[in-house]
Amino acid sequence: MISPQELKIKLSSNIQSLMSEVFPDAKRETAGKYTMGDLDGNPGRSTSVYLHNSQPVYIAKDNATGQCCNILELLIRKRGTGYHDTVRWALRWLGISQSEIHPVKKASAIVEAKLETTALRG
Repeated sequence: MISPQELKIKLSSNIQSLMSEVFPDAKRETAGKYTMGDLDGNPGRSTSVYLHNSQPVYIAKDNATGQCCNILELLIRKRGTGYHDTVRWALRWLGISQSEIHPVKKASAIVEAKLETTALRG
């Protein structure tokens, strides 16, 4: 079972491959620091992707707007497909079995079932 935090850590530990594949216009400035134009990955230098205060998860900060997000949120924004689809993509990209996210799917299904039941009662 993998938590969202563990997923962010795994993505961060593969930052070089991730950045080159998903954000090809990003430039590697130093070991572990990248720059790009904005949080959408356009060419430029106003946005930094880096580890903050020795934390294990990369963050991105657009210095022009002040917007900040973690590596998973950055992927969600770039892919434009929502949280669950991006998590599935990230797990496949990392080579992690879909069975390792079953509890997340199960919890989501329980919430959806409760919503349906509530809607049917109302």
